[in-house]
This record gives sequence, C-alpha cells and structure tokens, in this order.
Amino acid sequence: MLFRINNKLVVYNPIPKCGCTSVKSMIFYALKGVKPDDQKNVHSAYPTRERFKKNNLADYKFCVVRDPVERFISGYSNRVLYHKDIPFVEFDDFVDNFSKFYKLDPIRHHLRPQVDFIGKDHNYYTNIFWVHQMKEVSIFLSQIAEKNIPTPHKQTGGSNQKPVPEKTQIEKIRLIYKSDYEFLNKLTIKK
Repeated sequence: MLFRINNKLVVYNPIPKCGCTSVKSMIFYALKGVKPDDQKNVHSAYPTRERFKKNNLADYKFCVVRDPVERFISGYSNRVLYHKDIPFVEFDDFVDNFSKFYKLDPIRHHLRPQVDFIGKDHNYYTNIFWVHQMKEVSIFLSQIAEKNIPTPHKQTGGSNQKPVPEKTQIEKIRLIYKSDYEFLNKLTIKK
C-alpha cells in the first residue's frame, strides 16, 4: 500500500499474520488522526495485495516479517481454531496435509509465503521490522508523520490455543517456507 505523510511517499507491504492489523491501525491514525473503529474497517481501508509490486518512487519502503514457523502456528490458531475458516482439523493433520488445506482461500491468503507479499530482495526496503518490534514501527511512523503514533494492542484471536509442533513438523513447515527463510537469513536485523 502506498500513502503520503508530510509530503513523503511511503510504501508498506503488509503480510497476513505479521502484525498487519496493528501496522494498518497505526497508518490509519497517522493519516486520519483517529484510531480505526474496528479491524474490518482498517482492512477495508487498506487491503492486502496478494502479490508483491515494486514502487521505486517511495521515500520509505517497509515491511514487518515473522519467523515462518511462528507465523504458521499463529495462522492455524487464528484461522482454524478461532475464526473457524475451515472445519476443525487437528494440527498434525493440518501440517501433514497442508497442500490440501492451502487450496482453501482463507487459509491460502493468510499462510502464503511472506515473499509473495514483500518480494525476494531485502535491499528494496529502507526498513524491515520483526513482528515483535511494533514499538519501533510506531516510532518510525511517528518520525515521518511528525506526531506521536500510538502502538495498538496486537490482535490476539486464537493466541491461547497455540499448538507446540514436534521437530518433524517444524522441519515440514520450514520446507514449505524455504523461500521465506532464504529472504530472512539475509537480514542483518535481530529477531
């Protein structure tokens, strides 16, 4: 998404399950001066593209990333257990048969590889944050907006139901997101 604050062009490439509700809420506040009414409002105002598109005209280009295994677990907890986007499936079955579940739209959108949303070139970005760095994102946006942008509470739907994957499941998830790990392993910022 492209927006302008204080004559600065800013690109934010949101990734589902990587704090995008929080970041979009901060952007909403930066542009409108008020907090969004609800999450649907902010996602309607700023939809997430499913494919990366480069914009070299922006002054700032940023994204928020997450460890792919953590993101997968969060996606399962939030989309399967909490929102019930698909009929209940045990975590073991979800991992073992992910290619089948991935074909279903709510799952595919939320668990696509991160590089689908942000591209594969980390040098494209002026700023890359990890999902636990929301305070740093609000400071970054506050500096551009020249006003204090509050850090919203993170979305927690399903967070109390997170499964603990076994070693073999972690290996399977890492294989699914091999391209994400290739991108993340090039970053010099700390997890």
